[in-house]
Amino acid sequence: MCRLRQIGCSLGPGRLLSSRGKRGRASQTTPTTRDLFPRDRSTLCLKPRPPVVTVMGHVDHGKTTLLDWLRKTSVAEREAGGITQHIGAFSVQLSTGERLTFLDTPGHAAFSSMRARGASLTDIAVLVVAGDDGVMVQTRECVDLVRSAGVPLVVAINKCDKPGAEPVSLPALLHSLGSLLQPCVPYNEKERVEEELLQCGVQLERFGGDVQSVRISAVTGRGVPQLEEALLAEAELNAVMGDPSGPVEAVVIESHVDRGLGPVASVVVRHGTLECGAVLVAGRTWGKVRAMFDERRKPMREAPPSTPVLTVGWRDLPTSGDNCLQADSESAARSMVQHRASTPARLSGVRENRESGEGGEGVGVVVKGDMVGSVEVVVQVLEKRQPEGAAVRVIHSGVGAVTDSDVELAASTGSVILAFGVSSTKSVKALARQKNVTIHSHTVIYKLLELLKEHVKGTLPWREEEEVVGEAVVLRTFTLTGARAASVGGCVSRVVDSFALPPSDFFEMERYGEVVHEGLVSAMKQGKNDVSEARKETECGLSFSSSSVQWREGDVVIAFNKRRVPPSLDWDFGF
Repeated sequence: MCRLRQIGCSLGPGRLLSSRGKRGRASQTTPTTRDLFPRDRSTLCLKPRPPVVTVMGHVDHGKTTLLDWLRKTSVAEREAGGITQHIGAFSVQLSTGERLTFLDTPGHAAFSSMRARGASLTDIAVLVVAGDDGVMVQTRECVDLVRSAGVPLVVAINKCDKPGAEPVSLPALLHSLGSLLQPCVPYNEKERVEEELLQCGVQLERFGGDVQSVRISAVTGRGVPQLEEALLAEAELNAVMGDPSGPVEAVVIESHVDRGLGPVASVVVRHGTLECGAVLVAGRTWGKVRAMFDERRKPMREAPPSTPVLTVGWRDLPTSGDNCLQADSESAARSMVQHRASTPARLSGVRENRESGEGGEGVGVVVKGDMVGSVEVVVQVLEKRQPEGAAVRVIHSGVGAVTDSDVELAASTGSVILAFGVSSTKSVKALARQKNVTIHSHTVIYKLLELLKEHVKGTLPWREEEEVVGEAVVLRTFTLTGARAASVGGCVSRVVDSFALPPSDFFEMERYGEVVHEGLVSAMKQGKNDVSEARKETECGLSFSSSSVQWREGDVVIAFNKRRVPPSLDWDFGF
């Protein structure tokens, strides 16, 4: 059986492992709280550890391609839709023997949620900015997130191998143009990007600040070694430290249900050294580690600080960003989880079954996904970026395939089901058809949300628009007597090409800018002939269906068509 690694450091009784192999107390617990807390930093035996680096930036600026180059795999090609779907973590060993641990987040939303839970896992943030695009909307949002989290920043100006991103050589330019060109300094896109970053409050070293910037090409690897050196220098400058001894403290990066292994969670160790047999508590669940794997699914024997590891043996799925702490025993872990379950949570993770949205307005949504992080991102988009002119409410969210209970819940609340990266069985689809429940499925988040957008748009009412099809001014009035008695206005058509009777839906008569009558025209004549339209600048006689209409010279008659227009929906998902 696996045992916890024993690393001695005499910092006091009951805190760490003794030299004879007895387990020390996990983390700080008291009879009053009956809970686990991270150890006091003053009690830790701190040693340098690899920095944990989060890569951020605008969509399509090259975050995944950079990480792909670093770990020499084809992640960028495998990712559905070409964008990062899940939070991933991996370690890179440099030629010097030093290591870097990288996190790949699906946009800024996941980073924000981790920070909101107090999981200060990131040591350094890399902001990837495309040299040809420059600073974009998400770039600014990432800068704000990094600043509010107090995380050191390194800027990677990517795509320097593309035209427009690479500085132009002045001697080469002068040589090619000869003496016809006066000496001048070509426009440098790198300088433009740096100036835009300065406007966002990023104080680069070039402008006397302390933020390093490196020009790279994530496709060719150019500049990547310099980026790694900059990260190591930043880690040394900020004294990135960890305690490899004592009870394990980690942070949950991702969790999902594996068909063969059951509930699994990817964690990054902060303190302690994780081995098989450790009992871990994260949020309101716990587990005893039965097996550990690295990012390539190779078995691991131990995981020191800053190591990403896939852990097997959880009772339920922990939430991304949860602190993961080691307990003394399984019974202690059960007690702590029960205590937490009886205490109102200050911060919510993935929602449990709830029907608080029942009876509310808007389109209800049941969100199911393959991983906790995926579900959280979808839920955050739906909650924080509501469409204009419509409302969307999340009824329930969870991990796993769409089930009969999901369909029943959607049917009872009038909701639609979003299935992100998960499938539905034939029986579930049949039940959904029977209950008239719509299931939208996709493996790309923005395409899934586009399906929801079309669904929401389909629930909105059609608008009725009025189109002016003709306008005429009354030149004189006269009255018909006898069987055809009526008040008639002699008009001349103007403004539009023709003044049509059908298919006009209704007419208005305006006098001095105010509508004095609305209704239908009973007849339109030119001379003694009935006509259906009068061309521009031609005269005609008009009579309204109502005999009470009083015509006056100078009145304006306007013909309208009414048409039903399908609804439009403005919904910015933020990526």
